[in-house]
Amino acid sequence: MADFSSTGAGAPDKTLSVIFPSEAASLINGLVQHRLLSPSDQVQILSIVDANEGATVGDIVIELPDHRDPVGATMLLVEAGVLTAEVEGVIDAFTVVRRAPPKCGSDPDLDDQGSETSEPPSGDFAGGEVSEPGIVELDTNPFFASVFVAAGDQRREFLQHATLRRPGVYVLMNSSSAYVGMAGDVGWRIAHGHQPIEGIETIVSVVDADDLLTAEDAKVLERIIWSRLAGSGERRLINGVPDGHAVGLERYVQLDAIAAEACLALRHNDVLFVEGCARSVIAGPRTEPGRLGERRGFDTVPAGEIFEMRFGGGLVAMASRLADTHWLLLRGSDVRIETVVSANASASYLRAAWLHSGLLALSPDGRSYTVMRDLVFGSGSAAAHFCCGSKGKGLSGWQPIDPDFGNDAPVLTLS
Repeated sequence: MADFSSTGAGAPDKTLSVIFPSEAASLINGLVQHRLLSPSDQVQILSIVDANEGATVGDIVIELPDHRDPVGATMLLVEAGVLTAEVEGVIDAFTVVRRAPPKCGSDPDLDDQGSETSEPPSGDFAGGEVSEPGIVELDTNPFFASVFVAAGDQRREFLQHATLRRPGVYVLMNSSSAYVGMAGDVGWRIAHGHQPIEGIETIVSVVDADDLLTAEDAKVLERIIWSRLAGSGERRLINGVPDGHAVGLERYVQLDAIAAEACLALRHNDVLFVEGCARSVIAGPRTEPGRLGERRGFDTVPAGEIFEMRFGGGLVAMASRLADTHWLLLRGSDVRIETVVSANASASYLRAAWLHSGLLALSPDGRSYTVMRDLVFGSGSAAAHFCCGSKGKGLSGWQPIDPDFGNDAPVLTLS
């Protein structure tokens, strides 16, 4: 459990922001490239240092009250060779940083104009123009998790924290149970909500450090974190599976990554996800509990009554009804790629989630997705809605077939 008397990162109102994965600083065109250090941050820190031909780390922290990690930003300038640090044992508030001296033998004029004795380019570049290096910076996850933890009697404090007045996800916990929710203003919801959980001991909130999450993103993130907590088994969840929101695969992957950041921070601070290995915390479960059917052999006929549904100009799905509230969508079934606007949020959400985890895959002809494992649904209507991506076919869309399949057996059920 978190120690709320601590003044460290796990204490109330202390952010547990985590860089994941870590990034090395690089100096390009005079600017240090790193998400912790904007060009304005660099100029401001250097002006503080230059004002007195050096400054302590404590001075820089005082001058940058709104920066999420002024010490980290300063050390990035040291790492890049822009500043030097006079470290005596450990880095603390009294550590002095100064401008790094010019590199020995460097001459800006020669660097710009070249030396008279320098050799002309040879090989493939001789006599021609030297092209720019083929270096391309790739896009990374736009989201960066900020995680806040407080004791249960500090709900009102979340209303006063400016960073929490934005879309996000929250978890209310006691020793045995948890409630997972979301809000467009998560600080207000925590402070004023009337969630059905008693004896709240711990409050967790997850937001994006740069306020890039939309309310729709928060709905997706809520279901992802709910699924991760349900899969961990550490708390009994008070609320059922959230609806989520319609989401594409790329956006889902980005939101799953911020969930992994948050869960790893909670693990490192002994708040949640403390069981098992760190790798499982980062990866998360393949799907929500109870959604995977038992593995079947290649030639094993599934139990229950077998049904077939034809839809979408030649697509075929097959299902097994074990009970009215327990249907298996059988592996090899087709799933329409797109969902219509009127489809419920789960139809889109589950496509993205199951593509991400490998439970769906693009078919060889690219016309549909293919189910890779038997998947559990609470009704035949829900299974039909998922396959079709619309409400056009419900329970009546499934037609019973001979369990021995006869001469016209679809191969997909036994694949």
